[in-house]
Formats: sequence, structure tokens, C-alpha cells
Amino acid sequence: MYMEDAEILNKYNKADNKSEMCQILADLNGCSKEMMKDFLVEKGVPESDFVKKKRTRKKTVGQDESESIQNIETHLPEPVRNAILFRIEYLDRGLEEIKEERDFLSDFMEGKAQNEAD
Repeated sequence: MYMEDAEILNKYNKADNKSEMCQILADLNGCSKEMMKDFLVEKGVPESDFVKKKRTRKKTVGQDESESIQNIETHLPEPVRNAILFRIEYLDRGLEEIKEERDFLSDFMEGKAQNEAD
């Protein structure tokens, strides 16, 4: 380890996102995240800090949009709601453009786009 033991423990214990800090400390000290976890446990950090907690599954883009929009409509003033809905529409258009570009680049890498132009 490049850092002093006390410094590692101090930075870890003060971190809001301990999992992220563990990775950062591992990177700074030239070791794997697993080695850093072992080190921290050896120095007194409870193993329970490293047990993944169950998370509720996040909704994917487009999933239950009507529910999301309904929540927006019931909890926000109209100007704010309109601005958010406008931004959502804008982002949806941007996603489509990004998908199209990704598909074009994938085709290009496979030689498909070049052959169509010939």
C-alpha cells in the first residue's frame, strides 16, 4: 500500500459511498478492490459493509411512462411540469439520434455501410 493504514481507514470511514471509496482507494494503492476489502476488514471494518444490499429494480426508459407523467402532473406546478415534459421529449429525440448513429457506426465497422454506398 502506498498510503498509511490510518489514512486509508480515515478516508474510507468518512466516505458517503463506501463501495466507490473502496475502489478509489484500491486504485490509489495499486491493488484490486478485493484486496482493499480484505485489508479494510483486517483493520476492523465490518464485513457487512461489503455485502450487497438488495435494491429495487429501476425502471427502464419508457417503462410506465404514463405513471411517471401522472406523478409529474399531480405534484408540480404547471410551468415546471411543462418544462420537464418538454425536456423529456427533447431527450427522447436525442436518444433516437444516438441510436441511429450507433447503428450506423456498427454497420460501418462491419463493412455494411461502405458496401451500400458503392
